[in-house]
This record gives sequence, structure tokens and C-alpha cells, in this order.
Amino acid sequence: MALALVLPLGCRRPAAPSGVAPALPLRSVLVRAGEGGAHPEPWGEWQRRLRGDTLGTKDLSVALFTLAPGQAPHPPHRHAEEELMLLVDGAGTWTVRDQESPAAAGDLASRSMAADQDGARRP
Repeated sequence: MALALVLPLGCRRPAAPSGVAPALPLRSVLVRAGEGGAHPEPWGEWQRRLRGDTLGTKDLSVALFTLAPGQAPHPPHRHAEEELMLLVDGAGTWTVRDQESPAAAGDLASRSMAADQDGARRP
């Protein structure tokens, strides 16, 4: 199961204080497969594909997770940031708003409220 995770960590980019030049956003870029290196974990591996500020978000993070059979990167959880999860390959189980449902390649799960719990697990 390969899961692409997009985390707009800061969501809204705050305005720069008066007299301070705003930070430059990420440039348009092509990230090739395999760039960034794999980080093995007990549950599988992950690769950070992109991270930085954009014109509309602060601290955008894009990562690819590959889950081993029967594994999840963590239990369903909550955090303040928005999160998008795209199932690239395989099948598994989504947890969205505290409810489990089957996950299939091409599915997109979105969590936009801090009170909602989310997660993904491979059978």
C-alpha cells in the first residue's frame, strides 16, 4: 500500500510584518521518483517529497508512505493542521471522522478540522 500524504501544516500564510520582506515561497519544481531517500520504519518506509512555504500555505509538506502488511504509520490521531491522504497503490482501511471504511487505490481522504480523527492501515 503506497499512501501519498499532503500536509499543509500552517494552512494560511501570515502576512509579513510591515517593513519586512516576505519569505520566498517554494519554486516550481519536478521531484523525481526516488529523490529524497527512503526512511525505513517498523511499519514500512516514508519519503519526504517536498516541504516549504507556498504562496497560500506555510510549511506545506508532501510525503510518500509505503506500509507493510498489517501496519499503520501511527494510530488514528488528531492535529491542528489540515491533511490530505491519497492512496496511490494497494488497499487498506481509512479512518475518517472516527469511522473506518475500506480504502482502494485512487481514494482521497481529507481531514480539515482539528476535532476529526484520521488514519490509514494496510490489511
